[in-house]
Amino acid sequence: MLNIINGILHEETINSSYHSKLLKWTFVLETYIKSAPTFLTKLYSISIVLLILLILSLLAIVWVVKITARPMIKALTSYNEKLLADFLTDNVVQTPDPYSQLESDFEHLKFSTYGVIVIQHIKVDSAAKCCAYYLPAIKSIVSSITPDCEAIVVPINKNQISIIVNYDEENDAEQKLLEIAKEFYSKLDSEIRPSVYASASQPKKSARMLPIAYRECIEAQNFRISCGSSHVILYSWTRGSNGGTVSDYPLEIERQLLNNILVGNPEACEIFMQKFYDKLFRSNQPLSDSEIKNCIYQLQNSILRSVNNLPVSIKVDNAMNILNLFDMQEIKDKVTGFVTRLARDIKNSSENKDSNLIQSIFEYIDKNFTDINFNLNSAADAPGLNRNYLSKLVKENSGHTFNKYVSKKRINLAKKLLQEKEIPVEDIANKTGFSYSHYFIKVFKKYEGVTPGQYRELID
Repeated sequence: MLNIINGILHEETINSSYHSKLLKWTFVLETYIKSAPTFLTKLYSISIVLLILLILSLLAIVWVVKITARPMIKALTSYNEKLLADFLTDNVVQTPDPYSQLESDFEHLKFSTYGVIVIQHIKVDSAAKCCAYYLPAIKSIVSSITPDCEAIVVPINKNQISIIVNYDEENDAEQKLLEIAKEFYSKLDSEIRPSVYASASQPKKSARMLPIAYRECIEAQNFRISCGSSHVILYSWTRGSNGGTVSDYPLEIERQLLNNILVGNPEACEIFMQKFYDKLFRSNQPLSDSEIKNCIYQLQNSILRSVNNLPVSIKVDNAMNILNLFDMQEIKDKVTGFVTRLARDIKNSSENKDSNLIQSIFEYIDKNFTDINFNLNSAADAPGLNRNYLSKLVKENSGHTFNKYVSKKRINLAKKLLQEKEIPVEDIANKTGFSYSHYFIKVFKKYEGVTPGQYRELID
């Protein structure tokens, strides 16, 4: 049997049957014989193969074009970024008149207001990742936070990236730019955020003024300490845009601070350090980082000169090293810690010195109170002290005036000697530091209520 479809011979079937009476079965054998392919069959098969080869070729061409075009696209992108960087930084040596080559690009921007945001990474060590490492993520963040404006990311160097912002904000355009900078900073990775500062320029009405906007951002980056924990600095907030001047160094506060350091008063030192900071970190007239650090280094030098001759050990290797610090609170903690530790060391040294002095005074009294020429003047002359100061120390540590303390020691010694009956009262007076026996008797009766002779009779 032949099967014919659309005039094309496909196959031939031959049927054979056999009947078994014994088994009562009928066997049927079918044999299929394929016919030889015709011209149309061959043409159909070749067409299928050619179609598959065409599709694979097209895919290969697309893949090759994509691979070979990637370096070209990257080179064009890099060249455009280099032009933008040279334009912003006024680098006319490398690229003469870069704006003329970029003018067509700026004409495509549809909004009327321009601004610049500079992202500066403060590299604290060689292991820290730079801004260039986060460039793809930064571009992604920029595209997500600027739906109502246009932004162009421009790498300046490995630690600095600029963002050209084009937006339409007639009213409060500066505040709009500040909000974009804050939103961008808030979306940065937590790993890089502590060491990144964002500065925003004032709004400009022409793309030709973008280099000025960039310089404003760079100027604002010099006020990282004064910006506090926000890490976002608006140029108009800095002294550069409002014509402010550097405030006078707080000499009077320094003088009061030094006096309290020298007398070892750490609590008062903390108060005057806060007054010092209030003078430096004023929000209405911020100081640049270099001005703040110069003031602190001036204070450090004044402190070191004042305590140079004091018997205290001062370690300043890292105590006030604020060169790489830009966090206001960290600087305050470091400097205040140094000042209060120094005042505490001076206090402890003074207390130890006073303790040794007091001990030596009483030891001198114990050795010399029996001398008939011993008095307050001779006791003060020995250590080279003022007599009133010595009398004050004796009063504070014994509870008695100098004369009363010496008299009681003489009377106590006299009471011991009176137990020996063979020693005359006149000799006891001389042995206990009294020049005259009648004065000895008068003083003895004052403290004991009886005369030396009566006291001797009582102990008998």
